[in-house]
Amino acid sequence: MNPENTPIMDKKEARRKGTAVFLGGLYLPLVCLLAGFAWSCGQAGEEKGNSNKIKTEQAMYFNQWKKRHLDSLFLMLETAEDPGYNEQLVGEIWKTWLQSGDDALDELMQQGIKAISVSDYKEAVELFTEIIEENPEYAEGWNKRATVYYLNGEFKKSMDDIAVTLELEPRHFGALSGLTTIYMELGEQKRALDIIEKMLGINPYQPVLKRQADMIYAQLNIKRT
Repeated sequence: MNPENTPIMDKKEARRKGTAVFLGGLYLPLVCLLAGFAWSCGQAGEEKGNSNKIKTEQAMYFNQWKKRHLDSLFLMLETAEDPGYNEQLVGEIWKTWLQSGDDALDELMQQGIKAISVSDYKEAVELFTEIIEENPEYAEGWNKRATVYYLNGEFKKSMDDIAVTLELEPRHFGALSGLTTIYMELGEQKRALDIIEKMLGINPYQPVLKRQADMIYAQLNIKRT
């Protein structure tokens, strides 16, 4: 073919075709890119869903273990006459209560306890409130905030949090002890005595509780049955 006889392509036509070729070359990678993005988003959503499911299952298994462990400890506490053994069981119960099953919440708990130790009650309340909002079923979050309210002289708030603590864990002798202290400070010895008797039902071989009960019985001039 003679090049001289070949029609010269109009510049506009060339640009049009060139652009079409460029877009045509880009189209397939673009489709692939968008499809890959959609797949990635779908995969991320699926992974997040699976992660939440695993977290929920782990929490369920932990709570089941925690309940069984506490049930066993409290059963042994009922017959723990030896002072050393009794103290050991009480310590293990406290250790178990402190465990939330969530590392992040456990860290907040330790920070809150540290805040109490330096009398930073505002910080402690904020930390324990964060724990409660994250896991309202975690009894120790309520109990620790009740402690802070008591130390700050806010008895009503403390008693409200103690009520929730005991609803979640009726055997919580720490919360019961706090309630006893508040009743004593309010001059309500009979109510305090009732709580002490309840604690003795949980831990019958606790000499301090027995002495407290005897003292209140004497103050109220009530004969112990």
